This record gives sequence, structure tokens and C-alpha cells, in this order.
Amino acid sequence: MPGTAPPAPAAVEVVTQVVYYLSLSVPLGMGLTVGAFAMPGGPVSRGVRSLGIPAAVLVVLGLVLHLRATTHVTGLALVQSLALALAACGLVAMRWTNSRALARGVAAVALAAAVLPVIRCSIPIWAESPPMHSRQCT
Repeated sequence: MPGTAPPAPAAVEVVTQVVYYLSLSVPLGMGLTVGAFAMPGGPVSRGVRSLGIPAAVLVVLGLVLHLRATTHVTGLALVQSLALALAACGLVAMRWTNSRALARGVAAVALAAAVLPVIRCSIPIWAESPPMHSRQCT
């Protein structure tokens, strides 16, 4: 019995989701690289830190697109947006500071912003609130 296919998402929705997930993963990767894996002041650390400004611009773009795509701005959406803004500020600071603690903080904030929707779905009272983005709690 053939069924109907769901409608294809609009290109804007796809681009918004791609930039959103990149804005979560890039600061996490940069923070882990500088904060845990690379030698302080080494060539890998310097190379990753030199990408701090472009990465911060990507995070801010993801933040703006995320807020524009959100139909209902809830308290959790604001907390996640604050975490993304803090990660962007940390990326800018990482550009000029050779601090492993700062890099670990950027990674921790990006991780918190990434898992916030999952935590939202696991707590019953939050699961009833409107979603922060297209991911629904099931």
C-alpha cells in the first residue's frame, strides 16, 4: 500500500538547521582542540585560535537564524541563545588568549547549548512547553 511522501522541507529550513548545528559543533571542536588536545602555544593551537573570529561569526549567524526560526521564544530558548552568545564571545577571546581554561569553558558552554533540547525532552514539565526548534519531544 503506497503512502504519500511527506513534503520536502524548504531550502531555508535546511540551511537554518545546517548553520544551527555547525554553530554548536564548531565551538565545541575548537574548545576541545585548544583546551585538551593541542600543546599550549603550539602550531595546532595557534592555527585553531586564528579561526576564532570566523567561528564566532558563524555562531552569531546560527544564533540569529535560530531565533528567527523559533516560533515561540521560551525561557529555554533564551538560555540556549545566551549560551551560544557566550560561546561566540569566548571564541573571540580565544583568538587573543592562549588559555586552556578559556578553551575548555567555550567547549563546556557549547556542549550545554547542544544538550539543552535533549534535557528539555527528558524533564516532563519542560517537555510540555513549545519546542525551541523543529526537534519535537517524542
